[in-house]
Amino acid sequence: MDVWYKADVVFDCPYCHQRGSETLIANASRPNPAGVMENIRKLVIPLHCQVCKKPAPDQQPFQIGMNDLAPEDLSKLNLKLPENPAFPSEKPCPCGLHGKAYGDCCQGKGTNAMGSAMLMGTAPHHPSRCTGAFRW
Repeated sequence: MDVWYKADVVFDCPYCHQRGSETLIANASRPNPAGVMENIRKLVIPLHCQVCKKPAPDQQPFQIGMNDLAPEDLSKLNLKLPENPAFPSEKPCPCGLHGKAYGDCCQGKGTNAMGSAMLMGTAPHHPSRCTGAFRW
């Protein structure tokens, strides 16, 4: 079962002197807010001010406020999950776990199947197992 978080990234823009903010929705395969927050820190660099549209300097300090999302809150957001890119069924499955063709292995088994996740670029690669973040 995935755990979902709403993260608000906030910083003071050094150019327009306004407060820049961005909201992201992130998920992980297990509860690990610290690991998800670390992945969000990597994802939002470089920061861009939503007011003046300029990129913030590399070392610009920022804060992340994060809240758990209950299933009913998540359903209200109407998130459109990325679709799997087209991949030939007869080619070897990207997961490489069973030595099968994609059509006989992970195709059609949802976004959490390893081969499908790898095609979308969301395969877990960090101990937090943060499998995706969506800019809101």
